[in-house]
Order: sequence, then structure tokens, then C-alpha cells
Amino acid sequence: MRLRLLNYKLNVTYKPGKYLYIADTLSRAFLSDQGLKSDVEFEYAIHAVTKYLPVSEQQKSQFMKEIQNDYHLKLVKTFCELGLLANQHQIPDCVKHFAKIKNKVVIVDELLFFGNKLIVPLSLRAEMLSLLHEGHIGIEKTKMRARNIFYWPGLSTDIELFIKKCKTCEKTARKNHKEKLLPHPIPQSPWERQHINKTYFDKSARDLKPLESKTNVTTYNHLNKQWEAGKIIGQHPSPRSYMIKDGSGKILRRNRIDIRQSLNECQNNCKNLYLPNDSGSSDNVDNDHVTPVEHSTESTNKCATNVSNNSEQCIRTRSGRLVKKPDRLNL
Repeated sequence: MRLRLLNYKLNVTYKPGKYLYIADTLSRAFLSDQGLKSDVEFEYAIHAVTKYLPVSEQQKSQFMKEIQNDYHLKLVKTFCELGLLANQHQIPDCVKHFAKIKNKVVIVDELLFFGNKLIVPLSLRAEMLSLLHEGHIGIEKTKMRARNIFYWPGLSTDIELFIKKCKTCEKTARKNHKEKLLPHPIPQSPWERQHINKTYFDKSARDLKPLESKTNVTTYNHLNKQWEAGKIIGQHPSPRSYMIKDGSGKILRRNRIDIRQSLNECQNNCKNLYLPNDSGSSDNVDNDHVTPVEHSTESTNKCATNVSNNSEQCIRTRSGRLVKKPDRLNL
């Protein structure tokens, strides 16, 4: 009946029984033949739910098999066939979610539907999420695509967690938003400090959440414009700076705006967390964002001609330039 009424736009107005002085046609002109006649449009509307579903026949048979193996959906199917899904006092707690949407849960060809959306069993949800996110589209686009085809409790939350754990999307994610300026301490005497204030205000700037030690993060590489995996060792004395160990085992100092918390575990050398010692191990810390270059390369041989005979290393900056290692005073 509801499918047939979709062709009409009805305006229903309630009229109390005390104002119905004369019985109308609908209450008196009943049908003498109680048998149901086949309706072509009605049958076409029912079978079109599964006929035009963007799922292959092999996957449909897989859905049928997994629904029978899924304990919760098997209960939903049983209660739906017996008509007990509306009684919330006689069904277990794991099925009460479907009792709230009982008017839209239907069974077509041994498949469970919520309206025209296919209800996915628990064992196939990870596979369906990977298919929905096959083109590495964003969270909202993936939700829009999923809501047209599938349904299960907690669909939006599962999509958000799945995309946040996607390493490809995490590697090419956008940069963090700007942070607010750090105010200088109030001077105690006149002309104690002189500086020029910022003449404009960033409405989008806001403070980022502080991070704790041993947190899996990704750091932004300004050279290749991508995020790289790492793990926080500790906080640096500089404002909003952290000591991070990357996947190659090198210790870096990065600002909070170039750090983003990750749900993926850092692999390779991130597990052995340590801080550099005072006795000569400070060379492992990349404070100036530079990388040492081996002597065997051609670039080192070219740089060695401009350096004195001492055993000094040439270093490559983040932009790719070869420079002489700066002399530091040992005070």
C-alpha cells in the first residue's frame, strides 16, 4: 500500500469521530472479493530493490551466507519474520537498535534491508569499507557513497576511523591550522623590551592539543610535502617543540604545527626510544633540519675541495644544498 501511494502527494487531515455524522464511502463500500490480485507495478517496485542494487550476484550470495552466520542479524531476521521486532520487552539487547527502525526493516530474497539500503553483517564490514574508500576520497564523500547503498549501526564512526588509519590519506593530508601567537612577558620597567606587534588577527588560529611522550605521530616534511611516521620521545625546551624519532631511527626536533597525532603504529626503529647522551651523541639530533652526507658520494668530493684538510663533513640542508658544517665554539 505504501509503495502504491508514492505516486500521489497526499494531504491528510485528522477529523474526530464525533464530527462524522454520516458514514463516508471508505467505511461502507468495502470489497466483496478478499483475494489479492497481482499488480505489475507493485511487483516491479518490490523486485527493483534487489535488481538494481550495485552488488554482484556473487556478493549477494556471500551476503546471504554471512547473514545466516551472523548471530545478531540472524535474530533480527527471525524476529522480523515472526513479527516480534516491535515488542522491545521480548527481544535481547543486541537487537533493540533494529526495534527502533522496525518499520523500515524488510526481508527481500533472504537479504535484510533498511529501506532500500542493504544491511551489512559484521564479517563483511571491513571489506565494504575498503571498497568504499578505494579511490581515497574524503570522509564526507565516503559517507555519502555508503549511505546510498549500505547500512549498519555505527556506520559513520567506522568510516571515520577507517580513513584516519589509511596510511595513503595520512601521508598526503593537509597541513595543520595556524596557532595563536605566544605573548611576551610583561616588562617591569620602561624600554625593557621593544618589538613590533602583529598588525592583523587570524580568526582561524587556535591552539593545538599538547602531545604526550610515546605518542604515535606523523611529521610534515617540507621537502616532499608529505607526512612521515614517527614517535614522540619528549618535549624540547623551545616553545611548542618536541623531540621525535622517525622511522629511520633519527631524532628530530619539530614544532607542534608540523606534528599530527596518528592512529597507526610507527614501525622500524621507532620502538627503541632513547634520548641522545651528552658524550658525543648529540650529532643524532637534527636541530637545524639538515642531513649528513656520506664521503663516498660525488657531491662530497666536490665539497671537499673547498674545505680544509681537516676531517670535516659536508651536510645537505633540507632544500638540497651542500654546505660546510658550521664551526661551533666549545665554551
